[in-house]
Amino acid sequence: MKVWLMIVLISFVFSLTSCLEEEDAATGDDTTSGGAEVTFIFPINPQYFTEEAVLTVRIFNGVQLAISDRQANCTVSYNMETETISCPDGIDYQEVEPEEISFTLSSTTTEITVVSDSVGVGEEYRLQASALSSDECNGSSASSEGTVTSGVMNLGDLSWMTTQMACNVGPPPGHGNDDEFVTFMVPVDSDMFEQGVTLTVRVYDGVLMEFSDLQADCTVGYDTQTQQETYSCPGGREYQHVLPEEHLLQLTTNTRTLTIQSEIVTVGEEYRLRITGTSNDGCNTTSTAYEGVAEEGAVTLPEQGWGTTEMACVY
Repeated sequence: MKVWLMIVLISFVFSLTSCLEEEDAATGDDTTSGGAEVTFIFPINPQYFTEEAVLTVRIFNGVQLAISDRQANCTVSYNMETETISCPDGIDYQEVEPEEISFTLSSTTTEITVVSDSVGVGEEYRLQASALSSDECNGSSASSEGTVTSGVMNLGDLSWMTTQMACNVGPPPGHGNDDEFVTFMVPVDSDMFEQGVTLTVRVYDGVLMEFSDLQADCTVGYDTQTQQETYSCPGGREYQHVLPEEHLLQLTTNTRTLTIQSEIVTVGEEYRLRITGTSNDGCNTTSTAYEGVAEEGAVTLPEQGWGTTEMACVY
């Protein structure tokens, strides 16, 4: 009897151990895929970019790529006040937020090393890198995609492409006098935005407004695959890139008024303001725009409606 019980006990322990080993083997891939860090390495030529340019690297994992490919035929377009997204029937646009890492380049930067925790060995990836080009106007970018085959991915030389836009960098030096510059005060409801959001305020003076209005019939689009803007003007006319004055203002829960000290708009001059920020759902964009003539050195703008995009979001 004792011998028989011992045999049964040994068999039970062996069977339990085998089950646990089989379970570990079955779940091993799930715990490593997408969980371990993957390092991407690629060379870079600093002469392509402006001095101390910020290189932004975006990494898409397999799930995000599937969503991007499914909505590849969606189009994103915008003007000074609104952003419009349209997709074929049956497809709801979903905002895809890849992992994003930034590097400040120098004249000695010859290689970029990116450590990602959003993709794993065996998973598909897409890496996109972009920065302001050496002409301080156009953008230079490159991409790589495929399957992660090891924990360290040496991507080799990437094929860099540079946009070919005519550029206007704003009014000439010495525009206006210091005591003529205008301060704008804009009412804002911080509850409309993501907590701690940084609002982007773009200011156009009369010169920049004229450039913008002359090409109002041009179309500014956004390629969801390459993550780059596209430009098209009637009659083959060349698009001129307008760079407005830009201010970054961080909101707090107590913020009720934005104060913007312009360095280009002077008293008696036309102006246009566009204010944008991430809405309180953490995905969509809330924005508004003002324009008029700066009658005084301090311009208090009235309360008005803000528009918010309506996109499905991926968290």
